[in-house]
Amino acid sequence: MGSKRKLASRIIDHILEENQSTKYIYDVFGGGGAISFEAMQRPQIKQVFYNELNTGVVELLKKIRDDGVTEEFYQWIDRETFKKHKDDNTWFGGLCAVVWSFGNNKDKGYLYGKKIEEDKRLLHEIIVNKCKESLETFNKKYDVDIRLENDTLLENEGVQSRRLKVMKDVKAKSKKRIDIQHLEALNHIEKLKRLQYLESLNHTGNIQKRRIKVQSSLKKSGKEQQIFKHIDKCNMSKNLEYMQHLENLKKSSKKADIFKSIDKSSMSQQLERVQLQQLEISNLSYDEVTISTPIKETIIYLDPPYENTAKYSKGICHKELYEWIDGLTRRGYKVYLSGYESELRCVEEFSHRSTLSATANNKVVEKLFVS
Repeated sequence: MGSKRKLASRIIDHILEENQSTKYIYDVFGGGGAISFEAMQRPQIKQVFYNELNTGVVELLKKIRDDGVTEEFYQWIDRETFKKHKDDNTWFGGLCAVVWSFGNNKDKGYLYGKKIEEDKRLLHEIIVNKCKESLETFNKKYDVDIRLENDTLLENEGVQSRRLKVMKDVKAKSKKRIDIQHLEALNHIEKLKRLQYLESLNHTGNIQKRRIKVQSSLKKSGKEQQIFKHIDKCNMSKNLEYMQHLENLKKSSKKADIFKSIDKSSMSQQLERVQLQQLEISNLSYDEVTISTPIKETIIYLDPPYENTAKYSKGICHKELYEWIDGLTRRGYKVYLSGYESELRCVEEFSHRSTLSATANNKVVEKLFVS
């Protein structure tokens, strides 16, 4: 088991391409929710069933679903706070376990080493809280001269935009070699990436606003009409998908109250909120999950602890797991499983780089198996 953020879209793409009648997906070992959140964004999916044994993580997902990502998600959590709360059965305990642990595994310890923790805190204050005092401290410590000229940093929308600008300025203005390994690793800081990912659940990027800015800058170019002819087609296709998805959801009585407040001017934002309501969340052992949706319209996805690697909270017997999978298969359900090796049939391989530390960037191959 590991973070599926990088692979989620590729996994869902493959599953839906091979099973075009799919309307229901069970994410039985849900973890950080990457697969569930990716599936919810697909117009053909009516319901996603997320299950996770870790109560804290489940409470975190429920809070995101019900309240969205609030400012408290962006607080700095130090080493001692992490140790104290990582096992709590609360949403905050889940936040510590998912966002502030090394390798998305609370048992491996705090996200940052002691030597770089203070640097990361400064960067957190600069990037997340837009703190000028922290920026000045950072400048002095590393003998760089990054400035917020005309508050351009503050004008950048979103954590990701500010993070990229700070990285660019550090690279361009560094007067001496800094411990570049961990600064380069800012591109892979799990905390910021995960927060940005959670933030995207409640906020749709303002693509049209950026489009207008780019179009304005291209007005003097003869390529403007040609370029945006293609973009308009893409936008129309995406809008049609959104509209169809909204229409499908309107037919469900469960969503009736939600659609009373839909405003055409904020269709995409409302869609994001509706998508969150599609998420059914349970806090059970995998073999306690009830699967009752139509067989031909249902996919069951498993990302269990890989054999000889991570541990399931209550311990997991892979022999019993495969017996459970066999039972589902005999009922007619199709089960997909992520892992390195399996007795099931391999249908796809995904190669990617492991970025679990600033010094390791190893190539790994994860496989997708089917029953």
